[in-house]
Amino acid sequence: MSYQPKTTIITIMVGKWTEESDSTLTSRFSALRAIAVQIATCCQMDIMNIAYQSMDEEECIATVIYVNNGRSFEDIRSIMAPEINNRPQKYWMILDIYEWQGMLDCVVTTRGTNEEWS
Repeated sequence: MSYQPKTTIITIMVGKWTEESDSTLTSRFSALRAIAVQIATCCQMDIMNIAYQSMDEEECIATVIYVNNGRSFEDIRSIMAPEINNRPQKYWMILDIYEWQGMLDCVVTTRGTNEEWS
C-alpha cells in the first residue's frame, strides 16, 4: 500500500490597488509567487505545481496545487488570518481567502510605487 498525499488547490488572483496604479503586470506576478510561497511556508505545505495566466493587463491568476499535509480550509484560513487585511509594509495585501465549490480562492491586491494603503 502506497501513501497517497492529499492536495489543496488554491487560485490566487492578484489585481491593482487602484485603477490608476503603476503596479506592473510583472510586479503582480512577483507578488503572486511570493504569496504562493508564503501560504506554503506558513501552513507547512509543499507546492506541487503552479500554473500562471494573465487575464488582461489588470489581473493575473495562478492555480497552485499544494500537498496539504492534513490541513483543512479552516486550518489554512486560521493560519493565514494575520496576513488578511493587515495593511502591510509589503507591496501586496491578501484581501480574503474563501472556499467556493471545493476550491480555495485567495484575492490579493498590489500597490504601486506611489500608493499608500488606505
